[in-house]
Amino acid sequence: KQAATALKFHGLIVAGRAVKLGRPAGYVQRHPAASFDVPQELLEQLGISGVASSFSSGPTAVALKKQRELYVGNLAAGVVTPPMLRTFFTEPLRTALPSAEPVVVGVDLEPNGKFAFVEFKDQPTADLALHLLANADLCGRRIRLGRPAGYVDTNSVAHLL
Repeated sequence: KQAATALKFHGLIVAGRAVKLGRPAGYVQRHPAASFDVPQELLEQLGISGVASSFSSGPTAVALKKQRELYVGNLAAGVVTPPMLRTFFTEPLRTALPSAEPVVVGVDLEPNGKFAFVEFKDQPTADLALHLLANADLCGRRIRLGRPAGYVDTNSVAHLL
């Protein structure tokens, strides 16, 4: 129960860095993991979704993560925080995608604060965020949204098959 509960704190900011929690590569869950109840209000105050990254590590997992991730640049360094970015993306996406499931899985703000990578629950959600917020302003600056290095446009590859 403790391990399953600890996974809810994936993305918690400690000393300015997001804590990344997950199961080890190759982990096979034999039965549903029970966890202690953590009030959703507490998780929101901490700026985390309460949903651990369920994606394993390794080359395939990294490639799949790139499909769900967006680069966010031109951030106001020292002003923008991971919880702020989580809210910035979550609020408009909640309107378009009403669901109890968190739309933002993780926010990795680089130490200089000028850019970040935001991981979404799936590729269609990342696609929608890119479409809806491509020319948005955050803290008085027009953000730059794009796909991270390693992203493969499955639509452009599909016609080759």
